[in-house]
Amino acid sequence: MQSGRTFTSVVLFLGTSYLVIVTIIALSQRSLIYQPWHDDDNALIAQAETFGLLPWLDGSGQRIGWICQGKGQGSPVLIMHGNAGHALFRMYLVDCFQAASDPAAIAILEYPGYGSRPGTPGRETLVTAAVQAIELLHRQTRKPVLLVGESIGSVVAGEAAAQRPELIAGLLMLTPMNSLKDVAQHHFWFLPIGLILQDRYDLEYALRGMKVPMAVVLAEKDNIVPRLFGEKLYDSYTGPKKCWTPLGSSHNEMPYHSEPEFWKQIFDFLKTAPL
Repeated sequence: MQSGRTFTSVVLFLGTSYLVIVTIIALSQRSLIYQPWHDDDNALIAQAETFGLLPWLDGSGQRIGWICQGKGQGSPVLIMHGNAGHALFRMYLVDCFQAASDPAAIAILEYPGYGSRPGTPGRETLVTAAVQAIELLHRQTRKPVLLVGESIGSVVAGEAAAQRPELIAGLLMLTPMNSLKDVAQHHFWFLPIGLILQDRYDLEYALRGMKVPMAVVLAEKDNIVPRLFGEKLYDSYTGPKKCWTPLGSSHNEMPYHSEPEFWKQIFDFLKTAPL
C-alpha cells in the first residue's frame, strides 16, 4: 500500500515538474528565439559612419536600417540578419558582398526591437518590416532585390519574398532552416513544440511556387541550425538552386573574408541562373 502511494507521488511530482518546465519555456520562448542588443541612437549612427553606412529611412523618416550605395549596376542587396545582436554586427556581410558582387546598393534591415528601433520582435513584426524594406529598396533603386537571409533571417527573408515575388531577383540563404518548428523540436525534443510554438516560420511552405534563383550556404559542423534542416529546405525548393558547404565551417564561423572567390561564385550563379 505504501509503495503504491509512493509511486503515485513520484508520478505526480514528475508530471507537475514537466508542466512547470513546459509553461516556463512557453512563456519565455520569444526571449529564447530573439536576442536583440540595444544601443543609443547617436552611438549607432556614429558607428555606422565609420563603416561607410548611412541611416536608411522610410517614407515617414523612421530609420529602418542602414544602407550604402554600391558602385555597380547589379541588383541591390538586402540583408536580414540572425537572431542576436543588431544590424551593425553584420558589417562583415557588407564588406564581403561589396567585394564579390556589383550591387546598386547594400542595405541591412534593422528588426523592430533591435538596436534603437522601437517595437517588439516576433514573426508578424519582422516579416512585415521585411516586406516594407523590400518595397522601399525596390522603389529607391528601380531594380529587383536580392535577399540575403542569415540563420533565422532566412525564414524572415523567405516569407517576405513569398509576399512580393515580383520584386525579388534571387535568394541567398546562409545557414538556413526549413522551419523554426523543426529546429526547435530538435533542440527541445522533450517538449510539445507543435502545441506551444507561437512564431511558426515555415520556409518550405512559403517558398512553394517561387522560381527565383536560390543559393544556399550550409555550415558543415552546425550545432545551432543543424545542416539537415538547410538540406531539407534545399531539397524542397523547385526553382533554380545551388548549394555550397565550406569544409570545417560552423554556424558562427563561415569564410566571409578568407575566400572572396567563393562568394563571387555564389553571386555569379544568382545573376546567371535561368528562370
